[in-house]
Amino acid sequence: MPGRSSIRELQKYYYSIFGDRCTLDHIIPKSRNGPHKEFNLFPFDKNRHQAWHALFWNMTVFEVWERLGEIHNLIFNSPTSRIRPVWFDVCKLEKGGVNKRLAFKGLKIKVIANPTDVNVLKKNWLCCFKSTKLDDAVNFVAYKMLFIIFGRKVAEMALPENNEDFSGMMRNIISVDVRALECLGVLDIRLLERTANELTRRFA
Repeated sequence: MPGRSSIRELQKYYYSIFGDRCTLDHIIPKSRNGPHKEFNLFPFDKNRHQAWHALFWNMTVFEVWERLGEIHNLIFNSPTSRIRPVWFDVCKLEKGGVNKRLAFKGLKIKVIANPTDVNVLKKNWLCCFKSTKLDDAVNFVAYKMLFIIFGRKVAEMALPENNEDFSGMMRNIISVDVRALECLGVLDIRLLERTANELTRRFA
């Protein structure tokens, strides 16, 4: 577990790049046993951070990645004005006692059963991703996943604005041998490999 001072230094570093509205988002949520360390922390604008959790609750970045197209389609191509957030079915509490986990499960059932206004979901999507296009959301989630591999070094990267250049940049990044990255101290080598594999399938 990193010391508080190291996390404060990380936050100050992100403040210097992204401004003081930057918050630290757990890429693997704390409620899913994600650690409080650099390679699981993403510098997120406060409003975008709130919109992310309104859209995805405590889904991991991998669960979001796998279902992003499905969720986008449900929100933007819905024939009705209200939909049930069925993608919350993967949400769960992975820490705390039995009673807390059962309470979370009960809450999840209620939330999924309660239809949500599509316009609210669209508003949260636009706030989170700054675009309604699926490709832009995919690129943003891919960018977020890079912090699992490179941590704060990602903040120094100049990100291309168009999809073709972004894909080219990603191809260069994921060509790095995963075994050479073990020394970075990421969550664990399995998570590192999964991140690299997911990005490779999309951009290679």
